[in-house]
Amino acid sequence: MTIRAMVPEGGRSVSVCPKCGKGYSNSSNLNRHLRFECGKERQFSCPHCQYRARHKTHLQSHISCKHWKYSSRGGLPEEEAGVVNSDCCISSDYVCQRCGKGYMRKSTLNRHMRYECGGKRTFQCPMCYYAARHRNHLQSHMVSKHKPPIVMPPT
Repeated sequence: MTIRAMVPEGGRSVSVCPKCGKGYSNSSNLNRHLRFECGKERQFSCPHCQYRARHKTHLQSHISCKHWKYSSRGGLPEEEAGVVNSDCCISSDYVCQRCGKGYMRKSTLNRHMRYECGGKRTFQCPMCYYAARHRNHLQSHMVSKHKPPIVMPPT
């Protein structure tokens, strides 16, 4: 059973997970979430650190970016295991001056600075005092705390 929430003023419909309240733009993304993510343990463990992933490809990306020296040298001392290869992974052309996070696109950096890094919480719950920096966090809150049917406030 999926819950659908409508965004007013010609907005798009959102499929909401009945277990955790996360919202998805279409039902196939929700079905993937239900099959592989929601309530599932992270079954793929990094042999070099405490990182765990739900998908094998995510673990492979983690190892190639965070522990790149292991594959080329066949193992290094523990203190060098966390060294990040800046040439691997996606380059960060736009870096936040407040926290150091890097992004490929300027628009993503701007969104980060506006909503995440010291940004004010702009999405206010119409039913209580909860406020969120991200629309989907407000949506999850409304599903878990106020139960459907939900009408999301306009952006």
